[in-house]
Amino acid sequence: MEATFNPLAVTPSEALTFLSKSIPSIKPVLFTGAPGIGKSDIVAEACRIANADLIISHPVVSDPTDFKGFPFVVDGKAIFLPFGYGGTDFRPVFKYISEQEEPTCLVFFTDMQGHFPEQAPDYPVLWINTGTADIKPPFGEYYKI
Repeated sequence: MEATFNPLAVTPSEALTFLSKSIPSIKPVLFTGAPGIGKSDIVAEACRIANADLIISHPVVSDPTDFKGFPFVVDGKAIFLPFGYGGTDFRPVFKYISEQEEPTCLVFFTDMQGHFPEQAPDYPVLWINTGTADIKPPFGEYYKI
């Protein structure tokens, strides 16, 4: 499903109110802004209010070597995640999540060039296409930025 992007400028308190209501209702939200203005803090507080888990990763500001070859456990063994232009295998992430408590939602920031799971999970998935390829996912919400 491709969703429409409708930008809306809000204050930090409006963003917190909106996010803390959106998270439990499982509504996807693309939250953007300049670096250092407190987006992560707002999202963390909204997750705390909504009693939702939060994992934050900032690959854009991290050294690429932080993520290149990053080990991921699959079937009790460490595999090394490839990166860039078709090498991404999304399936281990979905497999890992299937063995955990079901999340509120999953958000992928990706170039969309990789191997998708054959079946959609029971939780919402938001794909944020950060690349140049016009590849649509087989399931979930989709935004191209």
